[in-house]
Amino acid sequence: MKDVDIKALAAALKERADQIETADDVINERLCWNLRDDDDSFYSTEHMSDDELQAAAVEDLLNVVQHRMEGKEVGGDIEHFLRFLTGASKERARAAFEADFVKSLVVVLPNGHIELNPEHMQDAMDFAGVWIEGWEPLTTEAVYYANPKF
Repeated sequence: MKDVDIKALAAALKERADQIETADDVINERLCWNLRDDDDSFYSTEHMSDDELQAAAVEDLLNVVQHRMEGKEVGGDIEHFLRFLTGASKERARAAFEADFVKSLVVVLPNGHIELNPEHMQDAMDFAGVWIEGWEPLTTEAVYYANPKF
């Protein structure tokens, strides 16, 4: 594995993120998406487990919601979400979208676009481990206790 200056990489990513203004910028910028294999950023779906790959797919669907909240029209069909993958990675990601739980979170529009079902946003955010600012939990009560003593 190569030595990586994480702080420099993070700074470069933040700088690039600050430059992204239009939907076309978002659509074409690989770093905006989780389903990608990049040698430059040392990021690859190849080393993800099936569960991690499913969470990455849901996170990309959440990214669509976030970008639309910012006024950017992004999203598309399954091929749109797989565009930065090739070979086995592409087939594994396709299978992630077909996993029962992931399918339970999405709707397929008549034009073939895949979107999160608004009724399942909290489930999607909990599953992906990403919370979109502006969304409120469905309940104010604690949903899960790992140990009631804490």
